[in-house]
Amino acid sequence: MERSRSIGVEKVYERIRGREVRGVVLGTGTPAVPSAGDLLRRGKSLCERSVIVKTPLRGVVAVQASRVRELNRTARPMEPGASLPVLVARSAVAEAFAALELGDVEASDVARYSTLPYPHRAGSSPCSGAKRPAAVLADLRAWRDGDAHDGWSKRDALSRARDLGLEVKSLRDVERVALAVERRCVQAWAEWVERAELGPRKQVQEQRRKVREAYTSTRKRGALARLSRYTVG
Repeated sequence: MERSRSIGVEKVYERIRGREVRGVVLGTGTPAVPSAGDLLRRGKSLCERSVIVKTPLRGVVAVQASRVRELNRTARPMEPGASLPVLVARSAVAEAFAALELGDVEASDVARYSTLPYPHRAGSSPCSGAKRPAAVLADLRAWRDGDAHDGWSKRDALSRARDLGLEVKSLRDVERVALAVERRCVQAWAEWVERAELGPRKQVQEQRRKVREAYTSTRKRGALARLSRYTVG
């Protein structure tokens, strides 16, 4: 989206009441000021490059590049995730971390309901669906034991192992990599629980504090001052 081939192309830059609003990409710019929702979703919003868009109603505006990319993605099915009360989710995280201490990827996968605690695009994360660590390990175990995938060669098995998303040089690396990826998935759950326990308004306040600590230069102070305009509706 930030590359030169997008210049002059009409892109969706926002969605209002389900209606897509389009503008022509003029180029890229300095980081756009994040909204409160952006701060909740990602703490590095002030680091993101913006896309400069010429719009029919608002003139020229700067929009976060990640938002424009998201709005213009090819539609994919959505995974609903696991919708749980915070207390139940916290218990699931504790159980999953305990399983990881024992090196048990499958038990951790069961504890976190084999998914993430929020909706996401199908195939977008190694924490759900066919690419999650427990599913990869199950397929490789079935191949080794001769219970399934009879047509696989060693190369096919290695290709399946690489669905984990991290570098796998040989099948000896699979258990280690699967454990590392599963730990990231459980950490995503833990971070979600932490945010949910804070509540929306405190989440924004906490993100503002982190941004203030990360950016103390004069150049960033003006952007930080403007954040005071954003509140949770």
